[in-house]
Amino acid sequence: MQSNQNRGVLLIANYIEFETDYRNGASNDSDILVYVFRQLGFKIYRTTDGTQKGFFDLLETLLKSDVTLKTESFVLAFMSHGELNDKNEEIVLFSDKSVVKVQEVIGRFSNRRC
Repeated sequence: MQSNQNRGVLLIANYIEFETDYRNGASNDSDILVYVFRQLGFKIYRTTDGTQKGFFDLLETLLKSDVTLKTESFVLAFMSHGELNDKNEEIVLFSDKSVVKVQEVIGRFSNRRC
């Protein structure tokens, strides 16, 4: 069944290059996501190797945009390295060496915000 609204929005945040590491195959993984979600009728946005600030600025812009507000779903594919910090909290890394708690990213999504 085809929707009168946008089927969905996909934001791919792909962090490939780090100071001492490179995520082999990450570009290909991103391309496969684009192919699949295009088939589903999603609007696709990408950011690659950006800063933490750039990611959150883009995320906030998308979450407030008409494209996202009038869509059926929003998917975030956050592709990076991750680990547990000294407080046993999950964190993810950005290419600019900054880190953020996974809960901080998840906290941007709620019924009131999206």
